[in-house]
Amino acid sequence: MELDVFTFTSESLDTALRILLPSDTIELPYPRARSAQESATADVQELDRILQVRTREIIRRHTSSVRNALRNLRTDGLVADVSVKVREVPLVPTRKLYLRRGVEGFLGPNKIVERAILMDDDTEMNAWDVLGPGSTLIRLDVATAGDVTKWARGR
Repeated sequence: MELDVFTFTSESLDTALRILLPSDTIELPYPRARSAQESATADVQELDRILQVRTREIIRRHTSSVRNALRNLRTDGLVADVSVKVREVPLVPTRKLYLRRGVEGFLGPNKIVERAILMDDDTEMNAWDVLGPGSTLIRLDVATAGDVTKWARGR
């Protein structure tokens, strides 16, 4: 079984996993600081830069965690083989897309919310961000939706 994932983070497991993540060379649209009120010395652009760095660190940490968890399944003899491929793409997803090729898919918009983000120094920053694990997914069944891959691309 293969699972294709296109999302901000990498929070899914399978024995063959391909993850598409936004390239480090592009600026992420979210999270974005609401204002510079959190710091008298920082402007909004600097707060956005800090949030970008934090988000990239989370992406790397989640990706490493998924890769290690899958490798541990193989080491523990729970799966025969594990394949994890991570590719960076020069775009940012507007929605989460999970595909079990030929079987089903799950699609969900990246819902933009205003929220406080807890920083490593225990300060909070008010920001616009995308809703991660709590976002709603719609199930797409190949039997009723046809080719889920084409449908998800809008074709």
